[in-house]
Amino acid sequence: MKIYTMDDNKQINFLYKSLFMEEYEITTFDNIGDFMRKISLVLPEVVILDLNFQGKSIGYDIAVKVREISKTVSIIIISSFIDHHIIKKFMSLNIYEFLSKPIDLRRLDAIIHEIANATDAYCELAKRLYTNRLCILEDTNQMRLLYGYQFSEFQLSLCKHFDELKKLQDKHEVNTIILDYKLADNENFDDVLDYTRKYYQNAKIILISGSIMNLRLDQKYRDVIQYFFEKPVDCFDTIKAAIRESNVRTLV
Repeated sequence: MKIYTMDDNKQINFLYKSLFMEEYEITTFDNIGDFMRKISLVLPEVVILDLNFQGKSIGYDIAVKVREISKTVSIIIISSFIDHHIIKKFMSLNIYEFLSKPIDLRRLDAIIHEIANATDAYCELAKRLYTNRLCILEDTNQMRLLYGYQFSEFQLSLCKHFDELKKLQDKHEVNTIILDYKLADNENFDDVLDYTRKYYQNAKIILISGSIMNLRLDQKYRDVIQYFFEKPVDCFDTIKAAIRESNVRTLV
């Protein structure tokens, strides 16, 4: 977790570094210009900001600029005097905590750990929410086994028939669908594609076919299929990269 501190007292900055450098990535600033340039390029999770800087009460103006850059950075305000007028002034900036001087280091340490735990929990939740869920419609056992091995890192659903694709639960959670153009049992690919677009609205589509040139030229396929790969499939790293990418239409 990154922490930026903004204080014109170098002893205080040294104290912050001593307190947090072993656990966190901390950068201290005693210059407003350096601070603003850095935060504009790399966002921290926490900003510790002294309300008074070089004899002037400009902490509010700096906090406003920080909020203009990020709505999610946790801001901790340090001041020699905290009252309800100051708190009211900062209310719209969603300040995480106000601490008065002399700084209670145990309290500050507890606050930083609290933010770190919340950040870790959020990252873990985001990781679960955005885990790539992959569905593959492939009717040959050999290819299904190969896909199962190659794509084991994803949440994988392997469907042999179109009906299995229809019965799959939580369709809205599927990020990517891989379809084989040549399906057995006289399945009509256009029907499969229409169903996929209708019921798997959040998923990007990857098409695999023995010959993709004509398919890539056909506008009705270009409009709804993000990636085209030709058999025999041997570029699994490229397909995996396509799965991880956002829904940008790219022809491979």
